[in-house]
Amino acid sequence: IEAMWHIANGVGRSGRQELLVGPQDSSTCTTFFKTFVKKLPAEQAVEQFFLILDEYDAYPDAYAFVQRDVCKSPEGKHDSLMQRVFERYLLKDSLDGQQAANMFKSLLEDAKSQDVIQRAFGELVEFLDGSMETGLFYAVVSRMKTLEAQAQKANSIIPAAELPIPIDWVKFVSIGEAAAPHV
Repeated sequence: IEAMWHIANGVGRSGRQELLVGPQDSSTCTTFFKTFVKKLPAEQAVEQFFLILDEYDAYPDAYAFVQRDVCKSPEGKHDSLMQRVFERYLLKDSLDGQQAANMFKSLLEDAKSQDVIQRAFGELVEFLDGSMETGLFYAVVSRMKTLEAQAQKANSIIPAAELPIPIDWVKFVSIGEAAAPHV
């Protein structure tokens, strides 16, 4: 870690920015950044990424790289780190709803913890001021159902859900006019 910061500090402020987050006319993260964070344990990689974000605004590709390539694990060991990266992404200036939803879809695909998915979905809904595309909601429910089935199996490495499903999610369910009343 010290060696990376020594290199980054030795090239001047604009050189450091290009080294860590890429040139301003680019939208991808740098090879230097990718190599650096891939060599660290996930917790330290996220911590170092957040230190970089304290100084520079990173491109969406950098967030996606850390969330998907650094935090992803087969058993969901680092899902809470994925959520932290997603939360930080939602704080980006000039972020629109489509970009936020795309980053969430990546988390939805990679996370193994239903609780992390549920919290991240709640944060996305809050970011979108309470609105949500029905298709994305159904994707969340489907993924959580799949993970629940996997968690129920003997010797499963998938963590079981601890949070109850929020009642306010009902507002995302479409009920047709011709739906029969429930008794």
